[in-house]
Amino acid sequence: WFSQIIKNGIDPFEHGELFMAKLSTILRDSIAKSPTKDPSKFLMFAGPSGSGKTTLIMKLCLHPDFMLNKNVAVVTIHPQHHSENTYYSILKAFCKDENIFHFEVKNGLDVNDYIEEWKEFDHVLIDTPSLSTEQEDSFREYWKIRQLLTPVAPLEVHFVVNAARSKFYFGNKTAKNHPMQPDYISITHLDEVAQWGPLIPFMKEMNCAARYISSGNALPTSLNEFSPQWFAKKVLED
Repeated sequence: WFSQIIKNGIDPFEHGELFMAKLSTILRDSIAKSPTKDPSKFLMFAGPSGSGKTTLIMKLCLHPDFMLNKNVAVVTIHPQHHSENTYYSILKAFCKDENIFHFEVKNGLDVNDYIEEWKEFDHVLIDTPSLSTEQEDSFREYWKIRQLLTPVAPLEVHFVVNAARSKFYFGNKTAKNHPMQPDYISITHLDEVAQWGPLIPFMKEMNCAARYISSGNALPTSLNEFSPQWFAKKVLED
């Protein structure tokens, strides 16, 4: 990107403001995709262990802007390889404390039993089991969940990534042609990252917009809507 600007005769030392303006434009264009519509009724959050799916759902449930005056329910999907009595989620206790409807899904029969009830809510936030770090395994696990949720439509899929694990998430091999092909990515743990630049090639390779970004553990104020302009500015400030 620097070479591209310099070849156009713009010197970063002699034309500092113009150089930064051109660089800002390139950054925004690289991550220019943004949500084109309001969130769907059904929002599914998927990602590896430690990506921040569960905390993101809790923040969304309590956020005064995103879910203000909305009738919200939370669904916990059990791993298909676990027995019925060995899987626990903090969301069950959280929803009880916050008076939020919570559902647990162990198989397709549960989905069929609940689907009509779910339609009465404005939004249903679906937490999924952690995906493997191996693409082939994650693809298989992901599609098992998609098959389980076949009656749920329209389903908006968010791939949740932990920015602090940049070496894992943001390599070209991992990002390019990712088999999940989510509708959006959601970025968490931004407060644990000194430089945000490595996020840009990852977002470009995933070829989908970001809807939510999260920093810290405070509920719910540390959650924001993604803005390409704001993100580019933060990268240049770094």
